[in-house]
Amino acid sequence: MKKTIQEAFTAQVKTCPNKIALMHGEHSISYKELNERSNQVANHLKQLGLEKNSVIGVCLDRGFDLIVSIIGVLKAGHTYLPLDPSYPVSRLRYMHEHSQASAILCDPNNLNLFPNTDNLIDVTKINTSKEDYVVAGDNVYVIYTSGSTGVPKGVLLGQACLSNLLNWQSRNVANGTTLQFAPVSFDVHFQEIFGTLLSGHTLYLVSEKQRKNLLDMLKAIEANDIKRVFLPFVALEQICKLAKSNDLYPTCLEEVVTAGEQLRVNDNIREFFKETKARLHNHYGPSETHVCVAKTLSADVSSWPSLPAIGVSIDGAKTLVLDQDMNQVPEGELYVGGSSVAEGYIHDESRTSERFIEINNEKYYKTGDLVRTNMEGELEFVARIDGQVKISGHRIELGEIENCAQQAFPSADICSTVKTLENGEKVICVYVCGEHCEKTLKEHLRESLPDYMLPRFVVAVDSLPLTP
Repeated sequence: MKKTIQEAFTAQVKTCPNKIALMHGEHSISYKELNERSNQVANHLKQLGLEKNSVIGVCLDRGFDLIVSIIGVLKAGHTYLPLDPSYPVSRLRYMHEHSQASAILCDPNNLNLFPNTDNLIDVTKINTSKEDYVVAGDNVYVIYTSGSTGVPKGVLLGQACLSNLLNWQSRNVANGTTLQFAPVSFDVHFQEIFGTLLSGHTLYLVSEKQRKNLLDMLKAIEANDIKRVFLPFVALEQICKLAKSNDLYPTCLEEVVTAGEQLRVNDNIREFFKETKARLHNHYGPSETHVCVAKTLSADVSSWPSLPAIGVSIDGAKTLVLDQDMNQVPEGELYVGGSSVAEGYIHDESRTSERFIEINNEKYYKTGDLVRTNMEGELEFVARIDGQVKISGHRIELGEIENCAQQAFPSADICSTVKTLENGEKVICVYVCGEHCEKTLKEHLRESLPDYMLPRFVVAVDSLPLTP
């Protein structure tokens, strides 16, 4: 029988009990201490007499207690629910109530976010047995993502799916001291934490202040001999720009993984990887599958295209590209099956049955992403299918306009939308954040797109609005 993630962690502790597991500034704790502290959380939850696989909220600031609590929840045979303290209180309370969480682990700073809540636990006051208590629960976490209706939906990820991801990652992305950058509300945190701790390496925690000051983080990477980082494209792009302007290229860095949005390669990114000689991995996967498709870019940075492919299925995952009639086609909607599929949406059978469907007697997730298969057999991301709009009888993918604009200004942040004028006419509007020239952009688009796809307006903005 295969080990669960918590069982694999406990086994790893026995091989390197005195090695540093977590670092945060000048402070550190060993694998043995991390194991004992997480045992205390697990034993405390045991005393509550909760049903196995209960959802346990975790609402803590970045630090050791956050990692301790996550591991402790899993050891008790439960499922952790990240509750990011920076989220609006109304959203946190909705997630807590909708998930039917049986308890919430908090630090003193965040106890007031959940008044009149049963089993609200201050982790700094837990003082129970340090003896191993490990239950093989079925699930790992619930993460809430934005819903098309405006109401968040909770994705439930199981042990099988995430164990498969970790096994694949251990064979394809080299291990080493890893930066813990992602907030726990973003699923990449799982790869950072458990991809590091199950391999016996050190996880370096950055403060929230460092996360928001990428130059400080760049310096921390060099000062602490960080070998591996996971970064969303927007952070990767800014770090590469800062590295050039400050002539600071951390040559200790060996592996960089980017995910979450389309990777767009520009001169700053090429220069960064030329100087550091780090490998760049492009990962793709919605919250409902975590990483299911990946590509490692070649060592020859000069050969990198401006919009790299997302790659091929990871081991254990299955992908199908289908049209509306469920026929396999070179370009169509991506469906993901095999070992990379979530259990579904928690307490939401209607949404689950709509997006998790059966194909050839197997469960597949309907991603809503339009992809194409290139000549090398790799998948290329094209656009969100729901980004399709209709203007003057023409069906238009806004993603295609954005990709085309991005080629003209690779370092700019770009999005497009449809606006309705006072006369009722619908027109395309492109928003650009960063250096650009409206005339040059329109000329570039005119060279690549038919007239009906050309934007009526190009608007410069200081920043693009972001969801949590």
